Amino acid sequence: MAQLGAGARGIAVVPVDVAQAELVRLDRAGIRGVRFMMLPGGLLQWDRLERMAERISALGWHVNLQLDGRELPQREAMLNRLPGKLVIDHIGKFLGPTQPDSDVFLCLRRLVDRGNCWIKLSAPYESSRTGPPDYADVAPLVQFLALHYPDRCLWASNWPHPNVKPEPSNTATAVSSSGQLQSLGLMPDCRNSPRTTGSACFMDKQCMR
Repeated sequence: MAQLGAGARGIAVVPVDVAQAELVRLDRAGIRGVRFMMLPGGLLQWDRLERMAERISALGWHVNLQLDGRELPQREAMLNRLPGKLVIDHIGKFLGPTQPDSDVFLCLRRLVDRGNCWIKLSAPYESSRTGPPDYADVAPLVQFLALHYPDRCLWASNWPHPNVKPEPSNTATAVSSSGQLQSLGLMPDCRNSPRTTGSACFMDKQCMR
């Protein structure tokens, strides 16, 4: 973070018993949230979420949540109780066929409607079964969210594409994931933008100061 400069912002994974002084140190360094990965390999799981959310909300941080979106209905009550801000990764990461009118997607919409939840329009390859170049099975979800919740959508490249082989093209993935937004007039064409090559995440100012 120090190498990236004073404007750098990041998300951390910390142990549940992390000292308050360490959280303050990380805040000064530019950390603005804690990552919860609720799939195999994640270090912080559901039984740690509420307590950690309470601790970090006092710093103005958010919970960065990745899960199989099909699990949202059974977790909705807990997520509604969380203090502070919530960011859900990868278009909800529904690891199964999902449409804008599916019950699991309606649950995501209810969370976003609360006003303290954002959704990342990122990494369509994480849940798409049809794949590139258009990720046609995920595109309707992106379109719906961008059209109905433009102030709650965050765009990210997901570079360096962890655990994805073969590694997607940064530019191709950025163009594909933003193409649906461009067609709606909600995002400029990013084909020639140098920002498509990095781990860009254009965050709402309310979400990441």
